[in-house]
Amino acid sequence: MLITLFPALHGERDLPLGLLYIAQTLIEHGYQVRIVDLNLHVGKNIDLGRISAIRDADLFGFSSYRYTMSADISIAWQVRLINDSPMIWGGWGPTTNPLLYIRYAPADIIIPGVHMQAPRVMLDVVKCIEKRRDISIVKGIVYRDGDIIVDTGLGEIPDRIPPLKWDIISHVDLALEDYIEDGVLLVPILGALASCPKYYESPCIYCSIGRVISEYKITYGTNRFNELMQRLMQFDVDRIIQDMENAIVYFNDVLKDKLKRISFTLVDDAVTPENFLKLYKKLVENGLINEFSFMKFQTRPEYIPKILKNIRREHRSKFIMDVGFEFFSERDLLFTNRGSNPNMLANILRELSEKRVHWTGYVILATPVTTAEDLEKNINLAINIAYNSDLLRCNPYLLEEDTYIPLKYGWKAIEWKCIKIYSEHGQVTVVVPHRPRFFIGNKEIERMIKVIDYYIEKVEKLREKAFQKASKIIAERGEIDLNDSIGTVTRVYSLGELRDSLMKLRKALVEDYISKERHKAF
Repeated sequence: MLITLFPALHGERDLPLGLLYIAQTLIEHGYQVRIVDLNLHVGKNIDLGRISAIRDADLFGFSSYRYTMSADISIAWQVRLINDSPMIWGGWGPTTNPLLYIRYAPADIIIPGVHMQAPRVMLDVVKCIEKRRDISIVKGIVYRDGDIIVDTGLGEIPDRIPPLKWDIISHVDLALEDYIEDGVLLVPILGALASCPKYYESPCIYCSIGRVISEYKITYGTNRFNELMQRLMQFDVDRIIQDMENAIVYFNDVLKDKLKRISFTLVDDAVTPENFLKLYKKLVENGLINEFSFMKFQTRPEYIPKILKNIRREHRSKFIMDVGFEFFSERDLLFTNRGSNPNMLANILRELSEKRVHWTGYVILATPVTTAEDLEKNINLAINIAYNSDLLRCNPYLLEEDTYIPLKYGWKAIEWKCIKIYSEHGQVTVVVPHRPRFFIGNKEIERMIKVIDYYIEKVEKLREKAFQKASKIIAERGEIDLNDSIGTVTRVYSLGELRDSLMKLRKALVEDYISKERHKAF
């Protein structure tokens, strides 16, 4: 039996870690698995019908995120025109919106759960389909039975995360060379499933992970949840080290001269100082820290001082910290229950700059309560990060779907809908219908738009200067390495990211303005 898996179509050249765990489980039980990663072919005209893993598959598995759903669903419809074998969907999108995928995707079965429930549930589903058993006996799926949607509950969170056997890659037909960029392979390593303590105490109101975990309490019950919480927070440093060591051996052996350096990204939403220290000590003790180029990991701002305190000066270049600053406005920080304040964030920004470490920063420009003054503070935070970090990532406003925001502020009937579907060509567009995203009145929206227009012009001028500087350095040196990145190539990208986010925020504010004016007219 051949199972073909598709990663979400996000456009990045990332090894599909979650699908590798699923493939490992299936292969260990005697099934053939192929992974078709269309992210490697974005912008190319690919004839899906010529891919044998699509033509010959007995079963398909699609991973999807909320923001990739239109692309993922479109690809799935094209695949169905070639091969009508059953399709199973999983990942963040199908977990938080199973009915959406049942309605608009060629989805026969949904596997909800984003904390390693999928490998075991997928195996149970495959066995049922292979032996033609009733799939209703499988725990952890959602499917349509005539006009009825059947939900068999959530699958089990595993007791432990198994070591990943990297040679699985040779069985799933992935071309490793396609994941190498400038001689560097970025290898994902799974950390804890859900390590941030705020998920369990008082989550940020826009945190979809916190909301999913809060629903576990209802699904599994309080006593069972306390046990599961330990599994979710477990940081198995020995398994992480083993995965890293095995990755270095495997990829160096397979790729040989094509590979100059291996780097790692720790897949863990908020690495705590305690967990980082455990890992750092092990890396130093066994000398593994000298075997890779760098390791990237996500963390919260308040964790930075303790993390920096534990890193020796000679090892600072080995780590890239992805820090979620989010906002600099006190109003926005309080509204979102972020757990930080502007003074604390300013001190952390200063410490990151003074220590000359590698870090990236994440900013959200607006919340539903943001005013023009708040917006300016958040924009200046983004500019600060663009000039002092290795990279800025920026979102224009909060995405309220699948978070606490609609529950807390009354948007209880957020309904996704399909605005275009061309079954003949397999093209689908799924959106959330527009509604006011901001609580403020139109006078304040006018003030915010003026702020945005000013900063769009300012940021574009800054970006042009950064581009000229980067072009000059590249012309002189021929290349840019990691230690050159601050103030050169990545600054151009960061300022472009900020400019694009400002333009998206402006569009959303204009939509709100028009909507509120129409409402007043009636």
